[in-house]
Amino acid sequence: METITHPTLVQLVAAGAVRVVVAVGQPGGWSLLVRYGLAERALAAQRSKQLRIFRKLDTLQAYLGTPQNSEKNVR
Repeated sequence: METITHPTLVQLVAAGAVRVVVAVGQPGGWSLLVRYGLAERALAAQRSKQLRIFRKLDTLQAYLGTPQNSEKNVR
């Protein structure tokens, strides 16, 4: 799967291009899937450029800055 970096995600959000963000269960934690336009990309780790894995769903939620009671899409 193709990935995007954090700075790219920030630009997409600022432009209002992100349609959906989905937390996807992975071995060892959770990854973040971003849908924008016709594309679907996973968030990459900053240094390794590999799939970013959040060990806890709470950590992923904090990264997104979403309130505890907000709507979530989790797979």
